[in-house]
Order: sequence, then structure tokens, then C-alpha cells
Amino acid sequence: MEWDLEICPSVRRELEDMKVKQRFWAVYPCGYQQFEVRLGDQAYGVDLIRRVCDCRGWQLTGIPCLHAMAAIANLNQNVEDYVDSCFTKNSFLNTYSYSIQPMNGSTSWPKTTYNKILPPVSRRLPGRPKTKRKNGQFEKEDDKKQTTTRAGRTQRCSYCQAHGHKKHKCPRKGKIQVQQVEEMKEGHMVEMEKGQVEEMQEGHKMDMKEGHMVDMKEGHRMEMQEGHKGSSGGNAGGTRAE
Repeated sequence: MEWDLEICPSVRRELEDMKVKQRFWAVYPCGYQQFEVRLGDQAYGVDLIRRVCDCRGWQLTGIPCLHAMAAIANLNQNVEDYVDSCFTKNSFLNTYSYSIQPMNGSTSWPKTTYNKILPPVSRRLPGRPKTKRKNGQFEKEDDKKQTTTRAGRTQRCSYCQAHGHKKHKCPRKGKIQVQQVEEMKEGHMVEMEKGQVEEMQEGHKMDMKEGHMVDMKEGHRMEMQEGHKGSSGGNAGGTRAE
């Protein structure tokens, strides 16, 4: 082993993390090696001789808890001296000093006359059964996943025409509505301009038709007048010749 200290590296890392937090706790001596550790409304009693804390964290793990560490730091003592002996280097070497004997698989185990142990009977839970597995604590959902309809087809949004979501969850719903309103306004303005142009063209055509009709009427009238004058002049010459 190449441990430079007597305590396991994982325990030392845990103690280093608690050293940063223990400085927020106030320590009040209450007797010989007995302290009251307080932070706001929280208070715990610590006995360093019996290695006991009222939070019971020290007794359960064998590693000084945050409150015990604050009391130990108040005495300027080494925290690693209060760690249980099972986390020392010697205990680790003694645990693995013997070789682990090989063991055969379950196919080589002796048969018994007892009844075979069966798994518990599964029962149907109320409600629709879930088909998706539960995500882990640090597992994120895929943003690019595509949901399918009951018919097996990929969902399509009726607003943006994109796949993977419906219109009530469309992220571009408000933007598309504003765009549609602007397009309607532009289309209305274009239709108004087209209507004005068509009205001008129709008015111009009517003016041309009316002017053409007036010209035709004037020309026809002039021709009739000239013809009438010619006929009247011919009649006058004939009477003179007679």
C-alpha cells in the first residue's frame, strides 16, 4: 500500500469537505470534553470522550460528523484521531491479508428436497400501464425526440409545419401569428393597390371609348353635313340649267 496517511483516502476527502462547512457552527463548552454546537435554531450536544453526537451521525458511520468536527477544531486537535479504527490502513491490510477462496457456480450447488422458491405473483396495478422507463437523477430528456400518434405517424404542428409537437405546444406560435397578421396586412395593401390600378385602367378605357364614340359621332355628323351640302348644290345647278 502507498497511503501516505493512516486514514483511507475516501474518508479524508469527506473530512476535507466538512472542514469548509464546520466554520459556520458556534461551539459552546459545557463540561470536560463536552460541547454544544449551534447554528441558528439548530443545536446538538457533542461528547468527545464517548465519541457521541446527538445527531447520531458519528455513531452510525464511525466518522466524526459536522458538529463533532466543529468541537474538535475548537480544541485545535486532529480530526483523523477520532475516526474509527476500521478506516485505518492497518485494518484494510488485515482485511485483505487472506486470499479469497474460489467458489463454484449455481449449477454445481447440491440439490435440495425443499420446494423451489418462486417469484411473487405479479398483479395488475390500477390505471394505464406505463411503457416508458423512468429517467435517472442525472439523466436529461432528449430535446430532439419525436413523439408519435396512435397511428404510428410522427406528429406535425399545424402552425409551423414542424415535426415532433402539436400546435398547442408550438414554440413559434406567437411569432407565426404576428407574421400572419403582417402578411394579411401586406396582402390587403397589395389588393388595394391592385384595385386602384384596375379602377384607373377601367376609367382610362372608358374615357378612350367615350372619346372614340364622340369622335365617331362628330365625323359622322360632318360627313352628313357635307353630303347634304353637296346634294343641295347639285339640285341648285340643275334648276339653273333648266
